[in-house]
Amino acid sequence: MSIDEARQVIRDPQASFMRRYEAAVELTASPQATDEDLLACLKYRGVTAEIGAIALYLRTQRPRLDDSPVSLVTDHADWANYLERTRGE
Repeated sequence: MSIDEARQVIRDPQASFMRRYEAAVELTASPQATDEDLLACLKYRGVTAEIGAIALYLRTQRPRLDDSPVSLVTDHADWANYLERTRGE
């Protein structure tokens, strides 16, 4: 899957779970992916959001409370607010 196709798939609410998963993997592997591309992954529950969140943590160095799975923030609005605050610094 190309980066452009991954961008289209992750923004398509009709895409299947498997296609969204593949798109999230492609986006997180690509240095061309933007923060907005990764944020788009967070609009879905489960592994797609987790993949996007992990990539955002790595990219931004946002601290986590601990290494437990429950400390992984996958909420789209939370991440959008975090990126907005940190971009303004």
